[in-house]
Amino acid sequence: MSKKSWWFASAAARAAWCLSAVAGLCSAAVSAQTPDAGWYFGIKGYASSLSDSDGETVVPGDPGSPGSPSESCLLGDLLGLGSLLSPEGCLIGLIGGGNPGTDPTDPTAGQRLRTSISYDTGWATEVTLGYRTESGLRPELSLAYGENDWDEITLTTSGGVGTTVRSSSQLETLRAMANLWQDFDLGRAQPYLGGGIGFQRSSIAGDQSADDSGIGWQLGAGVGFTLSPRTVLSVDYRFAGADDPEYRTDDGGTLSTEYQAHKVALGLRYTFAPAEKPAPPPAKQPATVPYEAPVKTPTILCPDTPAGIPVGPDNCPLDSDGDGIPDYLDQCPNTPPGLKVLPDGCAPQGDCRKPRPGERVDERGCALEGRFILRGVNFEFDSDRLTPEARLILNDVAGTLKAYPSVNVDVEGHTDWIGTEAYNLGLSERRANAVKRYLVDQGIPAGRMHPVGYGESQPVADNETEDGRDENRRVELKVND
Repeated sequence: MSKKSWWFASAAARAAWCLSAVAGLCSAAVSAQTPDAGWYFGIKGYASSLSDSDGETVVPGDPGSPGSPSESCLLGDLLGLGSLLSPEGCLIGLIGGGNPGTDPTDPTAGQRLRTSISYDTGWATEVTLGYRTESGLRPELSLAYGENDWDEITLTTSGGVGTTVRSSSQLETLRAMANLWQDFDLGRAQPYLGGGIGFQRSSIAGDQSADDSGIGWQLGAGVGFTLSPRTVLSVDYRFAGADDPEYRTDDGGTLSTEYQAHKVALGLRYTFAPAEKPAPPPAKQPATVPYEAPVKTPTILCPDTPAGIPVGPDNCPLDSDGDGIPDYLDQCPNTPPGLKVLPDGCAPQGDCRKPRPGERVDERGCALEGRFILRGVNFEFDSDRLTPEARLILNDVAGTLKAYPSVNVDVEGHTDWIGTEAYNLGLSERRANAVKRYLVDQGIPAGRMHPVGYGESQPVADNETEDGRDENRRVELKVND
């Protein structure tokens, strides 16, 4: 394996190890959340490792001298190589020592020297401005500045004579890039891939002063960890390159090099302007049949009443306890007057819920566990985005929870058995978190709610039928004692 191939392999291995180590620590520290869509600002700090740069140094010829006590040298004080020069100013080992005298000197031709530069590990910092869409696509602008000290320079003549010295110069880079990243939402983390293209200014500082500009590019990957809906901590890797820089040296010659870098970073991203969420549609008004004279037609207040359901004189389903939930949907048909109830007709405290098959009951025949299904709280297909109808129902749930300020609940997400167990577990966690976030937006303190995902592990109906799978895809509130 060549030296450069070995360098690339080892750098990639170091980057992968760093990413996996930090990712493991972050994954254990954050919960399953989805970052907000919208405009964001970010900052990153990089450790930067540059590949050895192979290129060429062109040394101009010497026009000669009509006669002076000086020596004609090919290289002069090239690229800060003062430590190689003899007292007469010539490069030791390449063209010999000085020979002061008064004889005229003849002109000499220029030389081309193969040049190899190695670099110490350096640093870089970057600021970003971008926009994250609901689908996780992130167009972004970035500005980065970095420094890497030169380690050694090797110059080799066409005859194969080479000299290696250390240098006090450094390479400074300024990169302005337009990037495009794609996040993949996995619940606890958001891996991403992408790349960018833009402008790079490369400068040599120290023993030499020179610069060059050209096209820069980068490929990247990383993992983001959501600390809050607006704040994301990221671990990032970049493979960066640029057009081969060519510098004008102080002696009138040129130095052409290469630029390729591996970078590992830790970054922080903050969404300062979240995208506006769509407002829920207005509530549907009950349909009525207009009165047409002279034929008298009774007003039908509840035209959607299922067949066979007991109804009152107004053709609406009976509501024996007057809590607003029809008897045929009411899991607590005898709620005491004045108690605010959840969508299943039960109050979080002081009520008697009908037990499900296999549930433990008390002496009155009421279910012992305070567990309530939020019927109608549904999501868009294969996602954690609430439907407009679900938002309306959760508005009522928030009003009920405000009436019981001492009640703390688990927000439980459940799925049917379509898909893998691992995927369904992650989906249920994200849906439970979505319900919690919406209720927090409606004024319920976050500390009163603990989101939990159970995936497909706790069905309440037969997964073999479509109706059963509909029942199993649900959100429940469980009152904590």
